[in-house]
Amino acid sequence: MIRRFRSAVPKKVGFPIEAGIHQTTRRESSRDAPPGATPRTDRPVALLLAVAGGCGYAPVAPGTAGSLLGAGLFVAMVFGFSPMLGTGPVLLYVAAALAITLFGMGVWASDAAEEVFGVSDDGRIVVDEVTGQWITLLPLLAFVPLWLDPTLGPDGIYSFFFWVVTGFVLFRLFDVWKPGVIRWTERRFKGGFGVMIDDAVAGIHGAAVLFALVWLTGPQVTEVVS
Repeated sequence: MIRRFRSAVPKKVGFPIEAGIHQTTRRESSRDAPPGATPRTDRPVALLLAVAGGCGYAPVAPGTAGSLLGAGLFVAMVFGFSPMLGTGPVLLYVAAALAITLFGMGVWASDAAEEVFGVSDDGRIVVDEVTGQWITLLPLLAFVPLWLDPTLGPDGIYSFFFWVVTGFVLFRLFDVWKPGVIRWTERRFKGGFGVMIDDAVAGIHGAAVLFALVWLTGPQVTEVVS
């Protein structure tokens, strides 16, 4: 009996046993992992996109960090692409195409990240905030030709940034408050699509309000920010 027991014990202890444990762990579903568990790293591209390059790991308000990144990317696109594409409809079409692409990639990345983290709609997944914030700011592209008119000088730039900040606040309001259909979509859909769709709908709400505010304010906006 003793000899049988000893023969069942591996002769080498250390790396072979640890490797076997890691292989077994990888075969198990990561959805069984408790919340806050150390994430797997076998899907680095999807995870990097889901956490928006690291914004999801912000110690305070990761969703707000994701929204800030979305707003920053929007501003960078306006000033980076407008010299090449102009400030007319082409820039708007490109921005809309980027929003659709980001939404689709976000669904894929969020699906993978939920498996990695083992938690449904984990707080570290913030690609949805990036996308929703981008959608909210899209209507500003209709007014960019006016704001970037060289004859306006700095007033036009001030107006542009004033409304970017306003759009940021609007999206955060709708994303946190989740009125009506936004709350319904959050509860109705699951998986990566469920992670993305409620923020996209919040972005559409924010875009509608932002467009109305800019339209109603009209030329007086330069007086507001001066």
